[in-house]
Amino acid sequence: MKIFFEIRKQKYLEALDKHDRSKAVDILVKDLKVFATFNEKLFKEITQLLTLENFRENEQLSKYGNTKSARAIMLVELKKLIEANPLFRDKLQFPNLKNSRLRTLINQK
Repeated sequence: MKIFFEIRKQKYLEALDKHDRSKAVDILVKDLKVFATFNEKLFKEITQLLTLENFRENEQLSKYGNTKSARAIMLVELKKLIEANPLFRDKLQFPNLKNSRLRTLINQK
């Protein structure tokens, strides 16, 4: 569940970063609202980001860089979550990617 949340949160933050409020609201309602039942406080905090001119004004997101760096950080975190999941232990082998290939994947939108 955390994996899906992190991906959807990144999508939401990218919409906010582009100042596309209508897309951000759409993502909030369609993709993130389902997580409100698990953590209502977090959902309210995410919703409040809509009121900010720049979501980086939020203390927890002040170090959010650009989209590329944020995606790279998210990928590292997702890999840790997947590796920590007991269902996947000893069943997954992540491919070794050349730096240029990884950069290509990260840059894709």
